[in-house]
Amino acid sequence: MAIVLALLTFFSTLAGGLVGRRAGSRLHLFLGLAAGMLIGAALFDLLPEGLAIAQSLGKLPVFVTGSAAAGFLAFHLLEKFLAFHSHPEPNYGEPGHSHVGDLGALAVTIHSFFDGAAIGVGFQVSPTAGTAVAAAVIAHDFSDGLNTAIMLQGASDSRAKAWLLADAAAPCLGAASTLLWRFPPALLAPALGIFAGFFLYLGAAHLLPEAHRTRNGIPVVLSTIAGFVILLAVSILINTR
Repeated sequence: MAIVLALLTFFSTLAGGLVGRRAGSRLHLFLGLAAGMLIGAALFDLLPEGLAIAQSLGKLPVFVTGSAAAGFLAFHLLEKFLAFHSHPEPNYGEPGHSHVGDLGALAVTIHSFFDGAAIGVGFQVSPTAGTAVAAAVIAHDFSDGLNTAIMLQGASDSRAKAWLLADAAAPCLGAASTLLWRFPPALLAPALGIFAGFFLYLGAAHLLPEAHRTRNGIPVVLSTIAGFVILLAVSILINTR
């Protein structure tokens, strides 16, 4: 059952990616929405889950928040010192952002793998818990597909489609992996913190500044708030399973 429900995330991710690739003149609104979703995922999903796991292991909160800081700084250093920008202050979607988009898509894809693993672990607890987690992940993965497509606006169609397919397949692989092994909680907590740092950097340092490169700022603000609200609702659904 876990694998069947994980397959639904495949189509949810592709649907989000299709919306992101066809944003057109509404790109700034979707950038704001994606930024809200990425930051919301970090604040409402990844960090709280990582802190809960750390607490259960008797670790200090800095075990997770420090990992988030490391993830944030690592992404920043990779961007600044590995020449990911080919020219200063490029417009979003131009080639100067292509490697940043690849790195962001990789982070989202790995996170999607853990989403699928969460479905499998949920079913290890009980069918009710597994179904509740799957419903939340299906909704969440729509935003993952949207974020992946938007971060790769400057990439070729073939590369963007390849990343989108990888992101869509990742939850299925994650769910299947739980049939073979359990992810060690001691490693999961800092991993969640690192991905939270990645998402905070992508949302705050990339997507939001580009979303606000428009004179019509109020709709962008509203779309960003909508992204926060969507991820908050998904997180509440997960935490009330």
